[in-house]
Amino acid sequence: MDDLMKMRVKKIMTRSVRSVEVPGHRSDALDMMKRYHISGLPVVEKGGSKFLGLITRHDIYNQPSREQIAMLYNDRVETISVNSTVANLIGRFIRTRQYWMPVLGSDKITLVGIVTPADLLRYIEHLGKGRSVIDFVDHRHCIPVHQSTPLSVAMHILRITRVPALPVIDGDTRLTGIVSDLDVFRMLISEENSHHGIKLDVEDDDWTWEGLRNFQQVLARPNMKLPDITVDRVMIREVQYLYPNSEVSGAAKTMRIRNIGQLPICDSDDVLLGMLCNYDLLPLLLP
Repeated sequence: MDDLMKMRVKKIMTRSVRSVEVPGHRSDALDMMKRYHISGLPVVEKGGSKFLGLITRHDIYNQPSREQIAMLYNDRVETISVNSTVANLIGRFIRTRQYWMPVLGSDKITLVGIVTPADLLRYIEHLGKGRSVIDFVDHRHCIPVHQSTPLSVAMHILRITRVPALPVIDGDTRLTGIVSDLDVFRMLISEENSHHGIKLDVEDDDWTWEGLRNFQQVLARPNMKLPDITVDRVMIREVQYLYPNSEVSGAAKTMRIRNIGQLPICDSDDVLLGMLCNYDLLPLLLP
């Protein structure tokens, strides 16, 4: 454990960082996100590696009137030095719950890598044997909705709470699915439907600006509404979940292999008990 805490960030970071440049267009970011199946990118100065901030899929479709990356990215981002310790890194993750942590060189300007909580899961796999997942759950980040909840209400909850996904339950509080804003988005553009005059079938492509713009129009314009359906029409039904006494090591391995950031926890009757996020497991690594 002490060796891990003293290890430098450069030992675990990803060095080949996908980034976008300023000046640049939102389509540049969307194309790269689509190509590499990622939802966030560091932003650097054109022709160099000077770090400026981060841009995410949400930054783009939440600001549909802005086209330039310079007007879209977030410059209030926590960073970490390449020579900082893993202990310092974990502390920053826990404090900020920022998923992408850009790594800067000794000049405190140049982007040299990036690290996420997922990069620490392999260490948690080793240390989590014999530990139960229920001991690490932060219930503040579990916000369930009933399967009959109107889709518009679920989307509003997602937007104001900023949780990545909502577990869906039935009248007996049993887990029946999980829903995120991306699930809603895919539903809107996968069917040949038109709501309030907006065409939403954009070649079944989750990442085109056309689709993102239309999605945002449906969500943001006061005179427009989402389809009058309930979340059970949109949610993902085949959800892998954990039991309270499931081992942390197994949960960490599942998250790492499936590249997911959270897993529901249920009892033997499928009753929802909470959500386990990869952030919740980070304290296990601290002395």
